[in-house]
Amino acid sequence: MRKPKIVLIVPTIREECIRLFLYAWREEFFKNNIFLIVVEDHLTNEIKINEDFRKFQINWYTWKDIDAELGKKGWIIPRRNAAIRNFGLLKALEYKPDMVVSLDDDCYPDQENFFVRHWQFLNTPATLDWVTSCDEPTRGFPYKIRNKSEVVLNHGLWSGVPDYDGITFKKSGYSPYKTIINETKVIPRYNYFPFCSMNFSYKPFITTLMYLPLMGQSSDGKKWQYDRFDDIWGGIILKKVCDHLGLAIRSGSPSVEHRKASDIDKIVEQEKAGMLANEYFWKRVDKIKINSRTIYGTYIKIASKIETWKESYFQNLGKAMKIWADLVRNAS
Repeated sequence: MRKPKIVLIVPTIREECIRLFLYAWREEFFKNNIFLIVVEDHLTNEIKINEDFRKFQINWYTWKDIDAELGKKGWIIPRRNAAIRNFGLLKALEYKPDMVVSLDDDCYPDQENFFVRHWQFLNTPATLDWVTSCDEPTRGFPYKIRNKSEVVLNHGLWSGVPDYDGITFKKSGYSPYKTIINETKVIPRYNYFPFCSMNFSYKPFITTLMYLPLMGQSSDGKKWQYDRFDDIWGGIILKKVCDHLGLAIRSGSPSVEHRKASDIDKIVEQEKAGMLANEYFWKRVDKIKINSRTIYGTYIKIASKIETWKESYFQNLGKAMKIWADLVRNAS
């Protein structure tokens, strides 16, 4: 059996982090023939890497590349935010991969065979609509739905620094997590979950759903109204579409070691506006009525609805989602 073609996307702004990252993952990259896309969150290339890393199959992009390729549409790619990885997710389509993976640059190997595990769980069918009352299906559990739903995204977890919000960090500090178990669970249908973009994989045909909303600052330097909820809100929209179409999401293994310890006061300030909006964003998305049976049609319906919300931020988000969907459609 041939090995899957895998593209890995990593956003970065810190030279020391990306160097340590590349060194730590080098064996996994070579073993799995990884095609690496780094999206540097600077106007032009400021990060220099050692010649040893030139052995990787690596493409490196900056704001300049984003604007050169997307032109007037480049505003949909956030800056000064991890959602700049959107450009890498779009470029990954050029490789015609079997699986796309994305990691943050402060995440390190935590379990052996990281990419093999992602591939394994991404290709393990799931059961939706019913949950077991114990560790296995018992009497009365319908046979016709067992393992009949396609898994399209595998959400990997972490050890080390947990993915808390600023308020929780204020209360509990940086109590390290232990290594995550070697299993995944299926996220139940019609339930949302906090999607974290530091470690995930997906099948390329759902790239339309992988857009992470406008956060950080725009291409002209102005700050967007919200920050640090790009993956959370993108995950809500992703889950809404998957639930409608009967597609499944797993969460759990493989884990990574997350080492970054951010400035807690800065996190609290960045999240302030988004914390309030997050309490109703998912409810508004959940109420959207959909009748399309395609990924593109369903996503465009949600984008069109968001575009009608009275806040200017959400009007811009709806427009950005439509542009993204068309860029993906043209690239596929």
